[in-house]
Amino acid sequence: MRLKYATWVVGPVLLLSSSLLAETTQPSGFPKSHAELGISPRADVGSVAAGTICLPKGRVHVADFAPDDATIDLALLRRLRNPGSKSAFPSLFDSVLEIRVRLVSIDGKFCNKSYGPLGLGNTKAFVGKLNMAFEWEVVSENNGSLKGMSVIVSEYKKKDAKSYSEMLDLALNSLLERVSEIVGKSSNRRNPLVV
Repeated sequence: MRLKYATWVVGPVLLLSSSLLAETTQPSGFPKSHAELGISPRADVGSVAAGTICLPKGRVHVADFAPDDATIDLALLRRLRNPGSKSAFPSLFDSVLEIRVRLVSIDGKFCNKSYGPLGLGNTKAFVGKLNMAFEWEVVSENNGSLKGMSVIVSEYKKKDAKSYSEMLDLALNSLLERVSEIVGKSSNRRNPLVV
Protein backbone atom coordinates (compact mmCIF):
# COMPACT_ATOMS: atom_id res chain seq x y z
CA MET A 1 0.00 0.00 0.00
CA ARG A 2 1.32 3.42 -0.92
CA LEU A 3 0.00 6.68 0.50
CA LYS A 4 0.90 10.17 -0.68
CA TYR A 5 -0.52 13.52 0.17
CA ALA A 6 -0.42 17.15 -0.86
CA THR A 7 -1.49 20.00 1.37
CA TRP A 8 -2.38 23.65 0.93
CA VAL A 9 -2.40 25.84 4.01
CA VAL A 10 -4.67 28.86 4.02
CA GLY A 11 -3.22 30.45 7.14
CA PRO A 12 -4.06 31.55 10.65
CA VAL A 13 -7.45 33.06 11.37
CA LEU A 14 -8.14 35.03 14.52
CA LEU A 15 -10.89 33.65 16.68
CA LEU A 16 -13.69 36.17 16.99
CA SER A 17 -15.92 34.15 19.27
CA SER A 18 -15.19 32.16 22.37
CA SER A 19 -18.14 29.91 21.51
CA LEU A 20 -15.78 27.92 19.26
CA LEU A 21 -13.90 26.89 22.37
CA ALA A 22 -16.96 25.71 24.29
CA GLU A 23 -16.57 22.70 26.53
CA THR A 24 -17.37 19.33 25.07
CA THR A 25 -18.30 15.98 26.46
CA GLN A 26 -15.02 14.53 25.23
CA PRO A 27 -12.50 13.62 27.93
CA SER A 28 -9.73 16.06 28.76
CA GLY A 29 -6.45 15.50 26.98
CA PHE A 30 -8.19 14.91 23.66
CA PRO A 31 -8.96 17.67 21.17
CA LYS A 32 -12.61 18.17 20.28
CA SER A 33 -13.28 16.79 16.80
CA HIS A 34 -15.91 17.17 14.12
CA ALA A 35 -16.04 15.67 10.63
CA GLU A 36 -18.63 15.94 7.90
CA LEU A 37 -19.29 15.14 4.27
CA GLY A 38 -18.91 18.06 1.90
CA ILE A 39 -20.42 16.07 -0.97
CA SER A 40 -23.67 14.20 -1.39
CA PRO A 41 -23.66 10.56 -0.22
CA ARG A 42 -25.23 9.67 -3.59
CA ALA A 43 -22.41 11.25 -5.62
CA ASP A 44 -20.71 8.90 -8.09
CA VAL A 45 -16.99 8.82 -7.23
CA GLY A 46 -15.55 6.01 -9.34
CA SER A 47 -15.89 2.62 -10.92
CA VAL A 48 -15.66 -0.91 -9.56
CA ALA A 49 -14.81 -4.11 -11.37
CA ALA A 50 -14.62 -7.75 -10.28
CA GLY A 51 -12.89 -11.01 -11.10
CA THR A 52 -9.36 -11.94 -12.01
CA ILE A 53 -9.40 -9.73 -15.10
CA CYS A 54 -11.45 -6.95 -13.48
CA LEU A 55 -14.54 -6.88 -15.64
CA PRO A 56 -16.75 -3.81 -15.07
CA LYS A 57 -19.26 -4.32 -12.28
CA GLY A 58 -20.68 -0.92 -11.39
CA ARG A 59 -20.14 2.46 -9.82
CA VAL A 60 -18.89 3.54 -6.39
CA HIS A 61 -20.67 6.27 -4.40
CA VAL A 62 -19.72 8.41 -1.41
CA ALA A 63 -22.16 6.37 0.70
CA ASP A 64 -19.97 3.28 0.16
CA PHE A 65 -17.27 5.05 2.23
CA ALA A 66 -19.48 7.04 4.61
CA PRO A 67 -23.26 7.17 4.23
CA ASP A 68 -23.64 10.22 6.48
CA ASP A 69 -21.85 12.81 8.63
CA ALA A 70 -22.11 10.63 11.74
CA THR A 71 -20.10 7.84 10.09
CA ILE A 72 -17.14 10.03 9.12
CA ASP A 73 -17.31 11.87 12.46
CA LEU A 74 -17.08 8.54 14.31
CA ALA A 75 -14.18 7.42 12.07
CA LEU A 76 -12.24 10.60 12.96
CA LEU A 77 -13.01 10.18 16.66
CA ARG A 78 -11.79 6.54 16.52
CA ARG A 79 -8.53 7.69 14.94
CA LEU A 80 -7.95 10.31 17.64
CA ARG A 81 -8.81 7.89 20.48
CA ASN A 82 -6.63 5.09 19.13
CA PRO A 83 -4.12 4.03 21.86
CA GLY A 84 -1.11 5.16 19.80
CA SER A 85 -2.61 8.44 18.62
CA LYS A 86 -0.81 10.68 21.13
CA SER A 87 2.57 9.47 19.89
CA ALA A 88 1.48 9.35 16.23
CA PHE A 89 0.05 12.90 16.19
CA PRO A 90 1.91 14.69 19.02
CA SER A 91 1.21 18.25 17.84
CA LEU A 92 -2.54 17.61 17.91
CA PHE A 93 -2.41 16.81 21.62
CA ASP A 94 -0.06 19.62 22.70
CA SER A 95 -2.14 22.74 22.14
CA VAL A 96 -4.96 21.92 19.72
CA LEU A 97 -8.43 22.45 21.16
CA GLU A 98 -10.50 21.41 18.16
CA ILE A 99 -10.09 19.65 14.82
CA ARG A 100 -12.64 20.04 12.03
CA VAL A 101 -12.50 17.88 8.90
CA ARG A 102 -14.66 18.02 5.78
CA LEU A 103 -14.46 15.38 3.05
CA VAL A 104 -14.83 17.36 -0.19
CA SER A 105 -13.82 14.95 -2.94
CA ILE A 106 -13.31 11.25 -3.64
CA ASP A 107 -12.07 9.76 -6.89
CA GLY A 108 -11.22 6.10 -7.34
CA LYS A 109 -11.04 3.04 -9.52
CA PHE A 110 -11.41 -0.31 -7.78
CA CYS A 111 -11.43 -4.03 -8.48
CA ASN A 112 -12.57 -6.91 -6.31
CA LYS A 113 -9.96 -9.54 -7.21
CA SER A 114 -11.13 -11.90 -4.46
CA TYR A 115 -14.50 -12.36 -6.11
CA GLY A 116 -13.97 -16.09 -6.59
CA PRO A 117 -15.93 -18.61 -8.68
CA LEU A 118 -19.69 -18.21 -8.91
CA GLY A 119 -19.57 -14.88 -7.07
CA LEU A 120 -18.27 -16.43 -3.85
CA GLY A 121 -15.46 -15.02 -1.74
CA ASN A 122 -14.74 -11.72 -0.05
CA THR A 123 -16.76 -9.17 -1.99
CA LYS A 124 -15.85 -6.30 0.34
CA ALA A 125 -12.05 -6.12 -0.17
CA PHE A 126 -10.88 -4.01 -3.09
CA VAL A 127 -7.64 -3.11 -4.84
CA GLY A 128 -7.12 0.07 -6.82
CA LYS A 129 -6.32 3.76 -6.63
CA LEU A 130 -8.05 6.33 -4.47
CA ASN A 131 -7.79 10.11 -4.06
CA MET A 132 -9.55 11.75 -1.12
CA ALA A 133 -9.52 15.52 -0.60
CA PHE A 134 -10.18 16.98 2.84
CA GLU A 135 -10.58 20.56 4.03
CA TRP A 136 -9.42 20.87 7.61
CA GLU A 137 -9.11 23.39 10.41
CA VAL A 138 -7.37 23.19 13.74
CA VAL A 139 -8.12 25.62 16.55
CA SER A 140 -5.13 26.06 18.83
CA GLU A 141 -4.56 27.77 22.18
CA ASN A 142 -1.46 29.51 20.85
CA ASN A 143 -1.92 30.11 17.14
CA GLY A 144 -5.62 30.84 16.73
CA SER A 145 -6.91 28.83 13.79
CA LEU A 146 -5.05 27.17 10.94
CA LYS A 147 -6.90 25.98 7.82
CA GLY A 148 -5.82 23.88 4.89
CA MET A 149 -6.70 21.31 2.28
CA SER A 150 -4.99 17.95 1.88
CA VAL A 151 -5.31 15.34 -0.85
CA ILE A 152 -4.53 11.79 0.24
CA VAL A 153 -3.51 9.52 -2.63
CA SER A 154 -3.62 5.77 -1.94
CA GLU A 155 -2.93 2.66 -3.97
CA TYR A 156 -4.01 -0.77 -2.74
CA LYS A 157 -2.48 -3.94 -4.18
CA LYS A 158 -3.95 -7.45 -3.88
CA LYS A 159 -2.02 -8.28 -0.69
CA ASP A 160 -3.45 -5.22 1.10
CA ALA A 161 -6.97 -5.09 -0.34
CA LYS A 162 -9.30 -3.09 1.89
CA SER A 163 -12.98 -2.35 2.33
CA TYR A 164 -14.19 1.16 1.57
CA SER A 165 -14.55 1.98 5.28
CA GLU A 166 -10.98 0.78 5.94
CA MET A 167 -9.77 3.00 3.11
CA LEU A 168 -11.51 5.97 4.72
CA ASP A 169 -9.91 5.16 8.11
CA LEU A 170 -6.43 4.96 6.55
CA ALA A 171 -6.97 8.23 4.66
CA LEU A 172 -8.06 9.97 7.89
CA ASN A 173 -4.98 8.58 9.64
CA SER A 174 -2.71 9.98 6.87
CA LEU A 175 -4.56 13.28 7.07
CA LEU A 176 -4.04 13.52 10.85
CA GLU A 177 -0.32 12.72 10.43
CA ARG A 178 0.01 15.53 7.90
CA VAL A 179 -2.01 18.05 9.93
CA SER A 180 0.00 17.19 13.06
CA GLU A 181 3.20 17.83 11.11
CA ILE A 182 1.89 21.20 9.85
CA VAL A 183 0.69 22.25 13.32
CA GLY A 184 4.09 21.32 14.76
CA LYS A 185 5.92 23.37 12.12
CA SER A 186 3.60 26.37 12.45
CA SER A 187 3.97 26.49 16.23
CA ASN A 188 7.77 26.62 15.81
CA ARG A 189 7.68 29.53 13.36
CA ARG A 190 6.80 33.15 13.73
CA ASN A 191 4.72 33.11 10.54
CA PRO A 192 2.46 30.02 10.37
CA LEU A 193 1.51 30.92 6.79
CA VAL A 194 4.84 29.56 5.53
CA VAL A 195 4.69 25.79 5.89
